Amino acid sequence: MGSIVTPDHSLDRDLDALLREVKQRRNSPSAKDERYLPTLETGLQVLARRGPNPNTQAWRDAIDYARDVILNPKDDSSRAAETWARSCSDLARELMSRYGPSTIQAAKDGSRRIIDENFGGDGRRIPHVEKKAAFLRNYKSQMVPKAHYPEDNILAVACYEVGFISCGLAMMAWTPTGLASRLAALNSFALCDDYAGFTENDYEVRIRMTALGMGVAVEIGGWSANAIVDGSLLQAQGTGRDRSVDSVMAWRAVSGCTAPYCGYLVGEGTLEEGTVSPRVMMVIHDLYDCRADAAAGNHENGVIAVYGLGEPDPFHTYLEALLRLSVSSPVAALYTIAGMTIVQYVAARYGTCEYKGDTGRSPCDTCISLLREATAGAGLQWAPEEPPRTFAEADKVRKLAKDLFDNYNDNGLIQQGISWFQHLVASGGIWRMDVLSEGVDAVDTENEWV
Repeated sequence: MGSIVTPDHSLDRDLDALLREVKQRRNSPSAKDERYLPTLETGLQVLARRGPNPNTQAWRDAIDYARDVILNPKDDSSRAAETWARSCSDLARELMSRYGPSTIQAAKDGSRRIIDENFGGDGRRIPHVEKKAAFLRNYKSQMVPKAHYPEDNILAVACYEVGFISCGLAMMAWTPTGLASRLAALNSFALCDDYAGFTENDYEVRIRMTALGMGVAVEIGGWSANAIVDGSLLQAQGTGRDRSVDSVMAWRAVSGCTAPYCGYLVGEGTLEEGTVSPRVMMVIHDLYDCRADAAAGNHENGVIAVYGLGEPDPFHTYLEALLRLSVSSPVAALYTIAGMTIVQYVAARYGTCEYKGDTGRSPCDTCISLLREATAGAGLQWAPEEPPRTFAEADKVRKLAKDLFDNYNDNGLIQQGISWFQHLVASGGIWRMDVLSEGVDAVDTENEWV
């Protein structure tokens, strides 16, 4: 495929063109190896407003939002103020009730104070991996599934490695592997908005990524249309007054668009239980990412927000809060931690493997004990394994991840991700991610992507 070269915003015409190509491709001998095609075709039909989806307010709002993402991708507060926000999910509303502007202000204060109080006002002095530099170093070596073509397109690769891997693995806690792999597409809408600053011209790729999300939403029904609309809430201010570690977790779940990734989406568990995985996903993401975010002056990070609350050791505080939450809901938490840990080491964008050095800090016995308890509760093994030390060292796991999304094979990636995380916690290697740890080697100096 690839007939659309320059977007002229005749979206319906372009959807029709892609639909014709997909139908032709489904009739080709190679179609049996391209399992995503039926989902893509359904999604394109829905985006063209003639699909099999129910004619409800939520679906109309979801389609309006998705079409605007395609034509006008952006990450700003106007998204959450549009009329379609009325159709956000009950889960997102619950999370938004737990934080408010004061939590976001704490994050902004923390972003400024971390640099001023520890790095002489210069974020470039923070040893960090810069996301754009890391991505450009490695993305052409990424092993992407067949649905994410062209394989050298920044948006196609980013949607896969940042969104699909972590979210698909998390959903394996509640759904069969094939469905979990497809459900990962529900965050494509938010990712296309989030990455608009450097992928605005990737019009056809945006159509296909959003169509995959639309298609799987039709497959599962329920509140999946509401889950799509949740992607518009990246900059939602919240309605709560709490100002705590818990409020930070809720804020980051909404601003990270992780609400769809829970058992509650597929009818498993209560609303409260459904809040666990979304919160966990962004806590672990922010623990790994806090150096890069702090260096870039990006306040959208939970560790930075906890510092803004006045916690002198925000990374450790946030890590222990994550592990205590994991003990209370081990399956939801551990599958989510595993997925995000895999992403951090296989994604070109994050470059977590590049953090080297000796912080001189010992492992935390409490954290190890909590992680052991959560691991047992999730039915996983305590089997710490050192994560990859270079991008190439993760190639074996990249092949397994590609196979998961191409062929729906469960290749043991949950245990793999947890084993890497266990090693980081048990060895003290996790402290290399802590923005306030000393002894970490410098990698990049610029700060272009956040």
